[in-house]
This record gives sequence, structure tokens and C-alpha cells, in this order.
Amino acid sequence: MTLQFRDVDQDIVVLVDQSGSIISDFDDIKTGVVNIADSLEGNMDSGEVKIGIIKWSSCGNVDEVIDLTDNHTNFVNAANNMSPDGGGHM
Repeated sequence: MTLQFRDVDQDIVVLVDQSGSIISDFDDIKTGVVNIADSLEGNMDSGEVKIGIIKWSSCGNVDEVIDLTDNHTNFVNAANNMSPDGGGHM
């Protein structure tokens, strides 16, 4: 997939479900988040795109993993270090 951006800078927030029902898939989710950043690396490096991550769960837990950033390396490190610590159901 190739994403193209016009003359407007973009802010993208990736919402990651950390509910108990997805715990077994959490590594796959982290891989998907990193793949998003990898596909936008050039746009991040040029400052056109900033990406952040927020984790949430059905219990109402909301955690910011990383604020909006155009630093690809910091974003990937934050994504790879995420843990599903919100789990459970309401």
C-alpha cells in the first residue's frame, strides 16, 4: 500500500485495543503498528506526518504510549515495547 499526502501535514493516532480478548494477538497488533510506521517513514522524516499511539480497553483504561512524533525510531521503539496492561471487561 502506498499512502500519498498532499500539501497538508498529517497527524495520525493509532488506537490499540488492549482488552483481555486480544491478549493472544498482541504481538501481531504491535507488528501491524510498526508496519504502519514503516510505510510512512519517509513522510515522518520529512515532517509531513506525525504518529502517536493510544491503548484502550473495555474497562475504560486509556494510556498514551507515545505522543505525536515524526521520529520513526522512537515510534517503533514505543510500539515494540507496548504491553497489554489494560485487559479485562466491564
